[in-house]
Amino acid sequence: MTDLVLFDIDGTLLKSGGLGLVAMERAARELLHPDFHMHGIEVAGRLDALIVRDMFVRAGVVQTSEATLAFRRRFASIFRQLVTDSSACRALPGGPELVAAVRRTDGFVAGLLTGNYQETGTLKLELAGYEPPPAGFAICAWGDDSPHDPPDRAHLTAVAMERFRMRFAARPDPRRVTIIGDTPHDVRCAHAHGCRCIAVATGQYSRKDLHAAGADLVVDDLNRTDELMSWMTDHRRASLRDPALGA
Repeated sequence: MTDLVLFDIDGTLLKSGGLGLVAMERAARELLHPDFHMHGIEVAGRLDALIVRDMFVRAGVVQTSEATLAFRRRFASIFRQLVTDSSACRALPGGPELVAAVRRTDGFVAGLLTGNYQETGTLKLELAGYEPPPAGFAICAWGDDSPHDPPDRAHLTAVAMERFRMRFAARPDPRRVTIIGDTPHDVRCAHAHGCRCIAVATGQYSRKDLHAAGADLVVDDLNRTDELMSWMTDHRRASLRDPALGA
């Protein structure tokens, strides 16, 4: 059996200096309303698809598929210009080392479960020094991959697990799927499918917040690679010993 480790991007693997929000707001001012602002729209841990939906509602603009595609293209274009003109996109402590450890360890597969659109998420990873998918991350669930309307982050766990099944011809054991993220949304989307969650306090939420959300393990950052790998390996052994063991 194989363990699947799904990493969130923003606040977990890297930070991009808030330039994603700047790019979204600029795109909205060009395409939705000249006075548009992002204040009050929840973004941490949420899907880009949901954030953009909220933006259309605030602007009073009907969100057709054509309008969404135009917005997404303009957002990506502005974001690319902003990040390539700055050094704001940087890996967070321990992120590259942990991803590398997962990739080189037999019986583990590294993947992504993120609210980002694919084009902007991939660019963030590249600029922060990560090898992008498919080489760097074998399984990906992006922010617009939910098959349901309205979309929800919890839907992405099932998407990632199904893509694992299609690639490896075996359905993953949820007890051997670990989601690593920095928000209560990551905890919820893991536990909704019986998976484990390592919550890292490098985003907007404190250790206390993440403990309260029910994370299986809370850490300050992703340093101590060996300890995190040992935690995941120990849980793998426990699940094999006790078939009734939950997440």
